[in-house]
Amino acid sequence: MIHGKKYISVLLSLALVLSLLVIPAAAVRSDIEVGPQVGTLTEGTSGTATYSVATPGVKSSLFLPVVQWQRNGSWSAIAPKGVAAVYSARDKEVKVRTTASAAAGEYSFRLVAATLRTSYTSVPATLTVGAKQGGSAVCGLDISYKADDTAMAIAQSGSVTTLGDLLVLAPSGPTDTAIIFYPGANVQAEAYLPILDRLRNNGILCILVKMPLNMAIFDANAADAVMDMAEFSHIDHWYLAGHSLGGTMASTYASANADKLDGLLLLSAYVFGTYPLDDALTVFGSRDLLVKPMVLYKTNVVEIQGGNHAQFGNYGAQVGDRSATISAQTQQAVAVDAILAFLAARAD
Repeated sequence: MIHGKKYISVLLSLALVLSLLVIPAAAVRSDIEVGPQVGTLTEGTSGTATYSVATPGVKSSLFLPVVQWQRNGSWSAIAPKGVAAVYSARDKEVKVRTTASAAAGEYSFRLVAATLRTSYTSVPATLTVGAKQGGSAVCGLDISYKADDTAMAIAQSGSVTTLGDLLVLAPSGPTDTAIIFYPGANVQAEAYLPILDRLRNNGILCILVKMPLNMAIFDANAADAVMDMAEFSHIDHWYLAGHSLGGTMASTYASANADKLDGLLLLSAYVFGTYPLDDALTVFGSRDLLVKPMVLYKTNVVEIQGGNHAQFGNYGAQVGDRSATISAQTQQAVAVDAILAFLAARAD
């Protein structure tokens, strides 16, 4: 006969085994929220990051999630090299540890679990490991993904105004509409100038935010300062946009500040939090396996056939992304058309 702690231990072990067996075949979405990464990780060094976990949709005390990683288009319990993650039931958080062998890049993971009645799958979260510089680890000071020559030509053309950490693309005529843009993680901000230049040429003021350490998680509220600037006092309609992790942070901000914005524009990202889907536009490529499986809503969604995760910016191929079958110029043109149509519909 099994008593006390041994009995509880057996139950917990059985639940874990059941979760591993049941989830791949029967997983369903549930209200499990994984917060953004807290803690900076850099290739070539050991480090720790944490993610808060909220489980309002789970009604069982036997919630023992397993961490799964997205690898080659599918989900696996096998973590990337040099990465280990575990869920702490006591602290309600995921603790991620990296060793010196962890490579720089973005990695997508989720929590999956099964109770006797329900299977649970969280919305995926992103683990970011920064690049090192000159042989020493410096997260964010070295940019993993640099803007290409096309993007830098716009930066150096004299048509972009620098205001502190902002790159401003002003249209030739008057406007009362502006887009604030949050870059993706470890991407040089200038990489987004080509797509924003297209929007600027259609009469929209575009304000690109250069994030601390090239990570939007360190200044998700940057939009507040932008909208308060005297230089933009003529703007009546504010839209917040972002790519990849920048989109996640834009969505997080929008959820807490919906009254300040006219809308949310997400590229290779999806609505996170409580922001109304009617006020958000989601654009992603059909070959983007990081985001496509996670967009489970249909409101204001545009899927670009042949597009991938990275080509909304001009910074080359991205770790874990699939190759696109269309050019970056085509992908960005389709995205701009979708944004303009969304803004026009809201202006009617």
